[in-house]
Amino acid sequence: METTLLALKETGKDARNVKVSVLGTTYKAEVADSRLSPAEPIIRKLLRSGMKVTAYDPYCQESFGAERAGSLSEAVRDSDCIIIVTDHAEFKKIDLQLLKSEVKEKLIIIDGRRVFDPNVVKAFGFKYYGLGYGLRD
Repeated sequence: METTLLALKETGKDARNVKVSVLGTTYKAEVADSRLSPAEPIIRKLLRSGMKVTAYDPYCQESFGAERAGSLSEAVRDSDCIIIVTDHAEFKKIDLQLLKSEVKEKLIIIDGRRVFDPNVVKAFGFKYYGLGYGLRD
């Protein structure tokens, strides 16, 4: 949550006027079980902060109170920030060029599972925070 707020501040975005897409609500990749998922506390904190939160998981219907998207494309459309919580294979294959056309300017990617190469993400002009990497301009 703190990383999200810091990233929003650094890109000049107001937390009350952003759409955050949470990718993955299961506790690990390629399963349908959401028990003890790290997505639950993340989503609940984002919602309490007044952010519009959309969740998508190809294996699970759970959204922990967020709006549930029916597809990856629907989930990321017009997003200001994408948080990757589960490392499903579908998320590892995201086409960053296509993603750039679907999201808002100055997109923030918070990669909790290191599904992306930080240098590649940076080349597309996205703000990148990754587990074990820190901030990448």
